[in-house]
Amino acid sequence: MIKYAPRKPLKSQLRRFILNLKFQLHDTDFQNGNMLFFVTGRGKSGTTWMAELLTTHPSLFCDPAENFGFHQDFQFQHLADWPEFLFDGVEANITEKTWKLIKNGLITNLRNKCNKLSAQKLGDKTPDQDILRILDLFPKTQVIVMLRDFRDACVSLAFHGTRLSNSWRGLFDGPEKKYLDNKFLKAVLTYYETKKDFELYSRLATEKPDQVLIVRYEEMKSEPLSTLRGVFEFLGVDSRIVHVRKCLELNTFQKRAKGRRPGDGDSKSFYRKGIIGDWKNHFSPENIALFKEISGDTLIEAGYVHNNQWGL
Repeated sequence: MIKYAPRKPLKSQLRRFILNLKFQLHDTDFQNGNMLFFVTGRGKSGTTWMAELLTTHPSLFCDPAENFGFHQDFQFQHLADWPEFLFDGVEANITEKTWKLIKNGLITNLRNKCNKLSAQKLGDKTPDQDILRILDLFPKTQVIVMLRDFRDACVSLAFHGTRLSNSWRGLFDGPEKKYLDNKFLKAVLTYYETKKDFELYSRLATEKPDQVLIVRYEEMKSEPLSTLRGVFEFLGVDSRIVHVRKCLELNTFQKRAKGRRPGDGDSKSFYRKGIIGDWKNHFSPENIALFKEISGDTLIEAGYVHNNQWGL
């Protein structure tokens, strides 16, 4: 006996039809990024929080999943084991086609996931994105970069890794999780210093202020109304205070952390603590010395300290 899949309700089919008309895959505005935005930044810098705030706005949809289509470490190596098959231009040709496939796959995924008829723009949230690649493939798109005190981001990342792996080893120097493992800290900081991510974010935000916006996690905490309103204005959507307040009210730390207040930590939760300056609780003197050695100058350039004399 043949079993047929149940048909979707007519209302759902109509919604999908309207959304498909609004976001047509081959539409120029969709392809060049006019109807797209990206949220990125270092891991554990508030990208998820920003995505949740944005997708609450009536005109925006931001995919909470991380698609990794344009991650900084996403590289291609074609026919490397078969050099006899190579000919002039073949690698560039294949790479171009692959990026086109990824581009169309991303916008198809965003369109299919969006279920909001009022949405005017679709967004992707993934840390460590290759912004230059994004702007090349989507020349009219906009990118929101979340910036957080790199010391706090390292601590949050270590707890995040511990929660996912169910192990403190390689992340903290002991099971009590008091201090970071220096090998972990060195690996994280070296990765970002090699990428020169902050340098790139700063340059693009200056050169393309209509397309790249840096939003500080700390300002989202201290001045949420004005900061989020600025993000809405950047994206060109309704920035009336009523919308800003509503989005903030729906995404407080207490609601996301199921009732806990900021500072009331839970290492088993994605929303662990939600405070500024937690690095002071988890940096050893050795951690501080290593951080200054590798990323001290970048911390100063980012404006989080005035000189390298900071400490506990």
